[in-house]
Amino acid sequence: MKTIPDDIMHQMKELGVQVREALKQGNAEEAQSLLEQGWQLIPEPKSEYDISISKVLASINGSVGEAVISS
Repeated sequence: MKTIPDDIMHQMKELGVQVREALKQGNAEEAQSLLEQGWQLIPEPKSEYDISISKVLASINGSVGEAVISS
């Protein structure tokens, strides 16, 4: 399996910050839209990439994800 390129992971982390902020403000629709943007960043065919839920969530959760992504 291919790993998601670093530049895409960086963009996903930035979106993760925005997702957390949207959720703090109670804006679930915006958070969902941002998550969908993150999904669209992953190159096609997505099935060739290591996009396990733990790595995607790690990109959203920030520092917790650093340990998962670097392992």
